Amino acid sequence: MTLLCCARCGRPPLHPPTVRHCSLPPLLFQHVDPSLSKPSIRMRPGDTLAEGFNVTIECHGPENGLNFSLHKSSNLIAWQMAKSDGNTSEFSLSMIRLEDEGNYTCQYHRRGHAFQWSEPSDAVGLELVTGQLYRKPSISVRPSPQVILGEDFYIHCETENNSEATFYLVKEGSSEAEENRNATKFFFSEVRLEDGGSYTCRYHRIGFPFRWSESSDPMELVVTDPWFSKPSITLTPTQQISTGMNVSIECQGAESYLTFSLFKSNNLIASQEAEENRNATKFFFSEVRLEDGGSYTCRYHRIGFPFRWSESSDPMELVVTGQYPEPSISVIPSPNVALGGNFYISCGSHHYKATFELFKGEPAIYVRSEKSSSYTVDFFISEAKLEHGGIYQCRYCLNRLCSHLSDRLYINVTGEGLSYLQWRVHSNPTPIGSAPLIGHLCCAACLSLTRLTSHLCSLPTNLLSNGLKAAYRYSHSELHVVFYAPQ
Repeated sequence: MTLLCCARCGRPPLHPPTVRHCSLPPLLFQHVDPSLSKPSIRMRPGDTLAEGFNVTIECHGPENGLNFSLHKSSNLIAWQMAKSDGNTSEFSLSMIRLEDEGNYTCQYHRRGHAFQWSEPSDAVGLELVTGQLYRKPSISVRPSPQVILGEDFYIHCETENNSEATFYLVKEGSSEAEENRNATKFFFSEVRLEDGGSYTCRYHRIGFPFRWSESSDPMELVVTDPWFSKPSITLTPTQQISTGMNVSIECQGAESYLTFSLFKSNNLIASQEAEENRNATKFFFSEVRLEDGGSYTCRYHRIGFPFRWSESSDPMELVVTGQYPEPSISVIPSPNVALGGNFYISCGSHHYKATFELFKGEPAIYVRSEKSSSYTVDFFISEAKLEHGGIYQCRYCLNRLCSHLSDRLYINVTGEGLSYLQWRVHSNPTPIGSAPLIGHLCCAACLSLTRLTSHLCSLPTNLLSNGLKAAYRYSHSELHVVFYAPQ
């Protein structure tokens, strides 16, 4: 097997062309002879180098009649004999490039003693001066850039070849940089408020401390202070928001002089200070689009303390509807449902296989959704309870575009046998059915409903004993009862 003793393929990098072909590279079977003195090495030119320059690496031994080998980062590059009248060998690199950077050493052996080598020379570094920097590293915080006071975390810096880099972590406003050689993680235990801030990292290759990468993008480390109360978040208007409307999201804290930040799906959207002498601020959306829909939260910090934050508010859903016509809604078998009975709420549209969503109450609160296999969906409710009564609406969504809410559907859950309950007279009676209204009463403290503070009185059971009928409707945490005489 014949090997070329040069590892840089594609162009002949070494001149003069005295690079030897050898049956076996001698260094594969080398033995270091401690009696041989270490060679010296130098590079010409030795100062400012740039891409395209020609460089000569000169190896010098203690006597004549030597064979020299050149190594880059311990890898054999080439070998050749010393000049016939001296103890020096020159390796020429023409048109050097960035990949030629590195540490070079040389060794020698006496002619006729191919397996007895000197120890390597000291290393000489080839480093290029160029306007191009190493690529900037990435930076991140684990487990999250929002760290709770007292928790542990680490900052992770990374580049294409971490094993050849020495990383430095820099905090904005600090004159010190933390070094981390051959590692990419900077650990922090029991985070303090003063650890919050803006961090960047950069690196240089090991052995080349004067040539740096660009700095990473800044990373904001935010410390969450559990002593701050959680802010609230509200939406105006609260429902029926369609494309093109103007919307505001208000964030409110527990004190004045706060700066609020609004997040959508944990991504920062905007920041602004609270209104003067107030503990709240409003974020305005003009002519909302479908893509503005999503889950929003807000946080705050005191003015002048930008890295000490409250925890996030509860999420608030912004639902933006499109221009689909509203669906139809109906109840089967009847809007008057007997206590314990079963019924369906049917929603329909002219669109095939849409996803329907059911809402209840005022304002409308999402209940559940179901995908249609045709043009309608039936929401089944079994064993009706009093709380199943109320106002229902539905809408449908297709291709991430939703309709407006349907008309309101009123469900009355009725029943008998409630004479043991406590009642009070309601000031605005609402008839149920077509029978003449006798009296309208509502539950005061039954079935764990909202406690009423008005005057209580016992149910006049004699009304029922005189042949009157009672109908019931549950609305706004009250059980409404109508007594009527059958016709």
